[in-house]
Amino acid sequence: LRRNDEVTHIKIQNTGDYYDLYGGEKFATLAELVQYYTEQQGLLREKNSNVIELKYPLNCQDPTSER
Repeated sequence: LRRNDEVTHIKIQNTGDYYDLYGGEKFATLAELVQYYTEQQGLLREKNSNVIELKYPLNCQDPTSER
């Protein structure tokens, strides 16, 4: 997640059966998870309660399913 000149990472759990953010909604694909949180503004929050607003995914130069 990029906000102004800062990058924040959101840890996504991949159990092999589903993707989630360590609780809450479960998604069959990563794309579904991103779409859900992009459309449901206000659900993602930082530890300090600031809202994380997803607008669009950024392409990665080194895509991988395991990080």
